[in-house]
Amino acid sequence: MIPREYRISKALKESMSLEDINALVHQGGVDLGWWTLGYDGSEPHGIDRARFLAEYADGFYRATEDLLDLFVEKPVYSDAEGLAILFLFCQFAELALKAGIESAVVLLQSAGKPLPQVDLKTHNLSDLLQILVSLLEPDKLELSEETQEFINKISSINEMDQAFRYPFDTKRSRVFLADRPAFSMGIFRAEFKIHGVEMNGFCSWLAESLLTDGQDEI
Repeated sequence: MIPREYRISKALKESMSLEDINALVHQGGVDLGWWTLGYDGSEPHGIDRARFLAEYADGFYRATEDLLDLFVEKPVYSDAEGLAILFLFCQFAELALKAGIESAVVLLQSAGKPLPQVDLKTHNLSDLLQILVSLLEPDKLELSEETQEFINKISSINEMDQAFRYPFDTKRSRVFLADRPAFSMGIFRAEFKIHGVEMNGFCSWLAESLLTDGQDEI
């Protein structure tokens, strides 16, 4: 249950009985490589790549949801906790949008259409959304305008796509969020319950529908 690289600390051993430690070993065990089940170890391509990204995104979606539910019930909380939750959301959104983009590329290829040059190195949610919109036909873009607006709103707050994960940009001697914007986690949670669900469902559906339709890989 514990990797060889992860040794139980001496402090923990000294503070608990062996029986209690053994109980912890079997508490909340997770398979960190769950998403590679049946995977040959080579770099995934085509729909496999889209599916892996969608499944990875789903984990960050669920973690964001759980933390939001816990956060709004806390009588006392730290402002800093809000940044951590927003960071998780951005990680989910980035992976979900990239899964959608990878799926859209497979659709274009299967239809014999020219494949555009797509750069997925960016972390900017608005840029990724724009790429996805540009690749999909209107009848395939089942992502409401309200959800697109939700993505853009969060992206606009996250200065240089870094403000939720780091306090400043050392290259430009710039402190992020210096204007101290007020933000309602209650409103964010309520909108996440609508638009986060739609994002996760759409990108997962797009990848899985291509897989079940038997589309060829790139």
